[in-house]
Amino acid sequence: MNLPDTQMITRQSSQIKNIAEEMNRLNNENLRNAADNISAVWRGEAANVYLRHCSTTRDEIRNTANELLNIANELDLIVRQLEASGIK
Repeated sequence: MNLPDTQMITRQSSQIKNIAEEMNRLNNENLRNAADNISAVWRGEAANVYLRHCSTTRDEIRNTANELLNIANELDLIVRQLEASGIK
């Protein structure tokens, strides 16, 4: 593998991290605010069902973002291993 290839992997890792961070930001800000606003004005069983779905969706987004961060970290590890072995 040559240096541009490891640089490409590093760029891809960075892009994946950015996507995961943006997902977490949107999840923590926008979706939480939407659920809070709805729960402030909407009552009853339908509201509870909706809020449970919101919670499940937020959990799934958080899990996906964490999986993306794990993938990016694995890519970083691969690059370090390649560079340590002298493969560029």
